[in-house]
Amino acid sequence: MDNEVKLDINALAPDIWNLASEQSKYDLGAKLETFNVNLEKDRQELGEQFFDKCDGNNYKITTRKSLELSNQAADLRDFHDGWDNFLHEPSKARQIMSYIKSSVDIPTERQEDLIRTFLVCRIGKEVPIIEAFRPVVFLSTINSLDCLTATKSGFF
Repeated sequence: MDNEVKLDINALAPDIWNLASEQSKYDLGAKLETFNVNLEKDRQELGEQFFDKCDGNNYKITTRKSLELSNQAADLRDFHDGWDNFLHEPSKARQIMSYIKSSVDIPTERQEDLIRTFLVCRIGKEVPIIEAFRPVVFLSTINSLDCLTATKSGFF
């Protein structure tokens, strides 16, 4: 595909995405998975870029979301345990939240892991920290997660 055409599509994509029906968005999420299954790497990469550009990661199929959220949560825990964690955690948390617009977007099998990961990052390490460095993103993320589900599952 011509580079100029790709740029034009990227410019129009968010507007078209906002006009699309919910069913069409989920259908595109399923189509994206077929690129992965059929090993169509170029098409998959373009599809991933499209979903990122349109803020549509929550429309990916559940198994793909579950896998990607699992990997993202592991990365976030690695950042938390690393040096300068307060610099790296917020961007990874925002990446995770691109998959979650409401609590129903969280695959059931990932709920406990995500809640635990975000709480650990919010609570912080056992080292002195200037409160201004504590990322606000974790508080808003925890508020948007389904804490009622966490309570019912015996997490708290």
